[in-house]
Amino acid sequence: MLQTAYTLAPSVEMDKRHPEAQELWAVAFDPEEQPCFVSDEATLGGLSLEDETELRQKIEHHYGVSVNAEHLRVPVWQFLDYLSANRVTDIQLASVGSQFTNA
Repeated sequence: MLQTAYTLAPSVEMDKRHPEAQELWAVAFDPEEQPCFVSDEATLGGLSLEDETELRQKIEHHYGVSVNAEHLRVPVWQFLDYLSANRVTDIQLASVGSQFTNA
């Protein structure tokens, strides 16, 4: 039997962001379409079969950040950093809401 060895691209940066990646996969992909391995070079646009506009809308709705087409063309680990740095949290939303109710 012939055995083939495959060399995978590095995933050091993605491995550092495993929890963040799992959250993004749950938002962006149906369970049966979630990727098993994502290298540091992979882009979300390259991983997803979904319409780009629908994908961006899902992510924007979940994270509360603006997502443009270029975001889907950068390495996923860089996009995860962008989401982490810019996401709107429930605490931030509650703070904004209380400003209006206390006025």
